[in-house]
Amino acid sequence: MRREESSNFLAFLFSLFIFLFIRDVQARKLQQIQCSTSCGDIKNISYPFRLEGDPAGCGDPYFELSCSQSNKTILEFLSGKYYVKNISYDDRIIRVVDVNLANGSCGLPQKSISTIKVLDYNDYRYIVTNEDINANFVRCSSKISDPTYRRLPCLNIGNQSYVYVSYGGNNSIYDIPESCSFNSTVPIRKASADDNPSYETIQKLLQSGFDLKWSVGCKDCRPNSFYSYCDLEQDQCNLRLQPISIIVSLILSLLASCLLRFISSLMELLFLLPVSFFDLGNYYLFYQFKLLIESTLGPYINPYVFHLEFEVFLIARLILVLLLVVFLIHKYKTIKMTVDNVEKFLYNQQSWMPKRYSYIEIIAITNHFGDKLGQGGFGSVYKGQLLNGTLVAVKVLANSKFSGEEFINEVSTIGRIHHANVVRLLGFCSEGSKRSLVYEYMPNGSLDRHIFSKKDNDQAFGWERLHKIALGIARGIEYLHNGCDVCILHFDIKPHNILLDHNFIPKVADFGLAKFHPKENDFICMSATRGTIGYIAPELISRNFGIVSCKSDVYSFGMLLLEMAGGRRNSFAKATRSSKAYFPSWVYDQMIKGRDLELQNVSEIEGAIARKLCIIGLWCIQVKATDRPSITKVVEMLEGSIDDLQMPPRPFFASSSSSKQSSIREIQSDSSTELLESESIEECSYPDTYDV
Repeated sequence: MRREESSNFLAFLFSLFIFLFIRDVQARKLQQIQCSTSCGDIKNISYPFRLEGDPAGCGDPYFELSCSQSNKTILEFLSGKYYVKNISYDDRIIRVVDVNLANGSCGLPQKSISTIKVLDYNDYRYIVTNEDINANFVRCSSKISDPTYRRLPCLNIGNQSYVYVSYGGNNSIYDIPESCSFNSTVPIRKASADDNPSYETIQKLLQSGFDLKWSVGCKDCRPNSFYSYCDLEQDQCNLRLQPISIIVSLILSLLASCLLRFISSLMELLFLLPVSFFDLGNYYLFYQFKLLIESTLGPYINPYVFHLEFEVFLIARLILVLLLVVFLIHKYKTIKMTVDNVEKFLYNQQSWMPKRYSYIEIIAITNHFGDKLGQGGFGSVYKGQLLNGTLVAVKVLANSKFSGEEFINEVSTIGRIHHANVVRLLGFCSEGSKRSLVYEYMPNGSLDRHIFSKKDNDQAFGWERLHKIALGIARGIEYLHNGCDVCILHFDIKPHNILLDHNFIPKVADFGLAKFHPKENDFICMSATRGTIGYIAPELISRNFGIVSCKSDVYSFGMLLLEMAGGRRNSFAKATRSSKAYFPSWVYDQMIKGRDLELQNVSEIEGAIARKLCIIGLWCIQVKATDRPSITKVVEMLEGSIDDLQMPPRPFFASSSSSKQSSIREIQSDSSTELLESESIEECSYPDTYDV
């Protein structure tokens, strides 16, 4: 008994000793942490700031300062160094000055910093306050007489280069003299600046520095975070409102189109012109061509070139003709290789693929192509009937537009898929260049015939039916992304490629642009942009918006949802010079203002369905792919209640701060709409189109 009491007492003493020892170690550890609180004139360094070399428990590493050998506090920001002049913890403002401008020495700023709201998209720690304006430094090849620009004599290089500085007024980095180029810009405190100061005054203002406002709550608010942006005034992360670069993508598309036309003209000059010489065989065409060269390129070419003998010119022509022959042979081999690849693929996959028909059987099925349903970008579609009485739709592919790779995509993709919301491929034909696809017949045609129809005798869809169709399309896309062994990306989701059966059940069709993608690999290699303009995700145009992934189909589906809800295409030519020119922008404004989409005679339930489709569509067309929901999440949103949905950020460029910006945006909308419409006409401009 005593032994048990003794052992219990010893255990208690041991536990007490361990507890006191740990307390003592922790107390000593806390006493050992000594944080620096001053460096030179800055005496109040405290959280969130810390000095370089302080222990881990001091301040926040994101707000680290350093102390120079001259005992000056330095802030490193945007790859530049700045002396700290003052810290106001109540206002969360730190005043800094460029090290090159601090001592009144003659120099230029290390880094160019403007008074934009967020200086670095990946760094939410600091912004320039609204109390600052820009001082712009420019370098000119000659002297300028503009009184708003003050010359810096100490930075001139003889009579070859002159440096000027100006700020405020009407001057900006986009409005400088022709002989000058922009060098850098740095903020100046607005309160202490005159309208047209001397250089000495500007130099003093530069020495006084500028204010930066910091935010601790936004340090973890990054662009890749879920629907978040940094509210620096409230020092917290909120839903991020990021605009879309539609104008940039359209300009890139226009430049690409112009480049292709130039290459086409160059090929015509190199190949067709020599053939004309060979056929005509006279001096007249030669001398006309010589005069053309002399009149256009004469000042840039040695005159000796114009005295070449005609025989030399004939030799050059012969070389070009030989090059043309080599090109045609290469083209023939390429086409033959494509046909061989298709046949090899069909032979290897014949165990699981749909039935293969001969071209004579296709003629019999379509009754000599007597009942044409419509025409699309890759060929014509005809109604047919199999021997067992089954109605089918036969797409006869145009050889010039539908390549062997796209044919393989169509057969290999739809041939292995069996889903209620994906069109079923019953058979195909491949005999040389003659290729056809046999689909199940969809009596109600494509979705665009119904949602874009303006005829009075057309039966308009009810909102409940529209909701069911949208949910069916989303389930079909979800099956493509998640239901197969590999992820299948469609890359051309649009109303024209959604077919409706006799019960108006939607089916995803047209897999000519589809691409297989292993589920374990997040990166998708793309050699060219795929899809229809107006439905193409931004990352397919520029990788600055994110990587290509399943979210690209989500973007196209979002555009489709907005068109279903609004009953018109997402860019409407007749709505130019108005707020409706870019349809998603108009939808967002209507949602923000709590208005319906010009709906008439709709119930409260139908209005809720319309708002749900619009909100989900706006979520799907977010600029960055990481901000869009997955297609599985979209299905959940469509199945859920509208009360569970939050209003998404504005997914495109829009600002109502000035009428000038608004008018510029309308002009850009006009030109972009024409481009969208002109590009889309080639693929689907037929009112009675039935294209699968």
